[in-house]
Amino acid sequence: EEFDLFIAYEEDVERGLENAQNASLRFMEQAASHVCPVLLEAMAHHDDGDDEDDWTPAKAAGVCLMLAAQCVRDDIVNYVIPFFKHFQNPDWKYKEAAIMAFGSILDGPDPKKLLPMAQEALPAIVAAMCDKNVNVRDTAAWALGRVIDTCSELANNAELLQSVLPVLS
Repeated sequence: EEFDLFIAYEEDVERGLENAQNASLRFMEQAASHVCPVLLEAMAHHDDGDDEDDWTPAKAAGVCLMLAAQCVRDDIVNYVIPFFKHFQNPDWKYKEAAIMAFGSILDGPDPKKLLPMAQEALPAIVAAMCDKNVNVRDTAAWALGRVIDTCSELANNAELLQSVLPVLS
């Protein structure tokens, strides 16, 4: 709901109609440092019997993180970066959660702020496309698409293309 209020408020501001009724109280900005670690941990807790189409706490946490990124914008990076250590975690659930978290926050921060972080994360994401776990591979492919969509200048990077093309074949 806060996100919807934020969008309505932004639209009113753009039209010059600042409306106190639609003003966001910025709860997520105040709570992000406490909420994000809980969401990230929840993203790593799958049940082995979870069906791909089931709505699970892990999926709900991922969507919540994505919406939090849209509310908090650039600041979301500070709360999520420590979790990226799990890109190298041998436990597939944490590895997949870290990649999912990376892909989920891309709509929040300014793409210029994301570019260096994306360049650093891409080798791990590309490597994850060859992981033995299908969930990790699927999430890595999704995250790669999100990175290229958000930071489109990376699509023209010859070094990136050379590393991606072999794993796509």
